[in-house]
Amino acid sequence: VDACSHYRAWVLEGLSKANSSPIKSPVGGAPLRSGAGAGLPSNLSKGFQARSSPSCLALSSSNHSFAVPVMPGDVGLCGDLSKEDLAQAAGQFKSWVYLNPKSNPAFLPDELKAAGVEHVEVYPFPTQFLPSEEQATAALQAMDRLPRPVMLQCTSGNRAGALLLLWFAKKHGYKQESLQELAQVTMGLKFWNVDACSHYRAWVLEKLSETLAKPIIPPGNAIECGERQSSDLRSSPSCLALSPADTDIEVPVMPGDVGLCGDLPEEALAQVAGRYASWIYLNAKSNPAFHPEELQRAGVKHVEVCPWPSQFLPSQAQATAALDAMTKLPRPVMVQC
Repeated sequence: VDACSHYRAWVLEGLSKANSSPIKSPVGGAPLRSGAGAGLPSNLSKGFQARSSPSCLALSSSNHSFAVPVMPGDVGLCGDLSKEDLAQAAGQFKSWVYLNPKSNPAFLPDELKAAGVEHVEVYPFPTQFLPSEEQATAALQAMDRLPRPVMLQCTSGNRAGALLLLWFAKKHGYKQESLQELAQVTMGLKFWNVDACSHYRAWVLEKLSETLAKPIIPPGNAIECGERQSSDLRSSPSCLALSPADTDIEVPVMPGDVGLCGDLPEEALAQVAGRYASWIYLNAKSNPAFHPEELQRAGVKHVEVCPWPSQFLPSQAQATAALDAMTKLPRPVMVQC
């Protein structure tokens, strides 16, 4: 948007300053670095595209580079790794899920535990066929239960990508129509377009349709979804799509358990607020579109106001306050302007 070009330039400038310093691992181990120089070897690139998505782990023997953060949900993806690569990657993860049989020579549980991985679990997913209901359920339950960050590993990263996509879509209420953009744009998962993985693509769609056969309603919140209407927000599946004429809630959160919205009428606000533990408002408290009482009545526990100007840029203090709020507030959190 041309009217927001000053904010685009500001984000780029702020990011360049952040990347001038080494990025430390969130779990410990080797320093992290990211950016255009982060290489991605074939054993990882078969699973996802680092070029199109920053949310991945990039690692090779010649370039031990970690792009941070990991995939949405604090999940990493990889294919077979050498002992050297695995030893360095494993230090970044608390949990590890292996989707081949234990007998596979590429499975190195001793090296994983020596590197500090606390939980190593094996859920074999077949390559030519599909996992059984029991296999799928066990892997999805592990995804819910295991401490983060967690790495998903198979031979090429493709089955790992399918499991991540299914888990994330089911967890956040994605509709089938959104899966292609979620897989290709938001996550950069290559398996979606690989012919040899077409059965896994169909499997993810089928499993998601089973979920959507039942209403997706958060505990304690009755939410009625209206018929889909035209909306600019529809260009991205990873957002909350809501307007006075369109109260269809397609996806509750962006990666990072964050929602985005503009001004909302009180009825729509009351309907959506029950999904969020925290709310950040980027206009002044005096703005008539700010309804803190309605937010608190709907169950939002933390409401913070961090005013950012529209025609100008936020000061360093304003930017720092909002970024600190984004870091410390309980999830899910909505950011509204």
